[in-house]
Amino acid sequence: MPQACDLGEVPASVVWTGGGKDTLSWSAVAGASAYRIHEGDGASLPSLITPAEDSCVRATVPGTTVRGRFLDETPPPGGVLWFLVTAAARGSPA
Repeated sequence: MPQACDLGEVPASVVWTGGGKDTLSWSAVAGASAYRIHEGDGASLPSLITPAEDSCVRATVPGTTVRGRFLDETPPPGGVLWFLVTAAARGSPA
């Protein structure tokens, strides 16, 4: 049986900002001291609603915006990249 992964609370709003697809911003979650940015590809998308680990934590950031880094990656032709932002409380694993 796949191991469940505790993702943490998801912000109410996550949007692309800054006029392009290289800046991601989200609403603050009460009690969060950091946020994890998860990334997956099209093949892993159906597993997103299961408890199985299906993504890679690409970054843990202290604020409510991340710019550049991996966000400017381009999926292969016909491919998909997805991002999920989850809250992390003080003392939780990165």
